[in-house]
Formats: sequence, C-alpha cells, structure tokens
Amino acid sequence: MESLRYYLDLKNDILFAYEEATEFFVSYHSNANVWVISNISFMQFRHDYELKEISAAEALEKTKGALPDEEYKAYIDTLRYNRGE
Repeated sequence: MESLRYYLDLKNDILFAYEEATEFFVSYHSNANVWVISNISFMQFRHDYELKEISAAEALEKTKGALPDEEYKAYIDTLRYNRGE
C-alpha cells in the first residue's frame, strides 16, 4: 500500500486515503472505526477542504491500526474483475 497517500481535513478532523493510479478514495469514520469508499472523486473533493498530507505512520496512529488495506484490496479486485482479468 505504498502508493496510498493520507490526508487530514484540518477543519473537520477527518482522515482520507487516496491512490492516484486507481482513483481509490476512502474516508475514515472514527465513531465506527471503518473506512468508507467515496462516491465522488478525490479531485472533485480536494478543492472543498483544507487538507494536509500525513504519513502512513500518522494515519496508523490516528486510526489505532485500522488502515484501509482490505478496502483497497477489494477495490482492486473489483477493477480486475471488471476488466476481465
């Protein structure tokens, strides 16, 4: 998951993960300890928020170890299936 980048919305204290090559984009919901795939693209979203890029280690600490590895794998599997791979 080295290509994932993590962003923190400074105003609302919301954590996001984004991977440019596949357009994978999720937000972390701390109250439920889950990552949710966004229905809009990161490019549309990023202009509306004050985002600060943070390291994977910082994201790991903020989520208490719940990085979006499973969500990313499921997303990639869906892309591959749709491509007939």
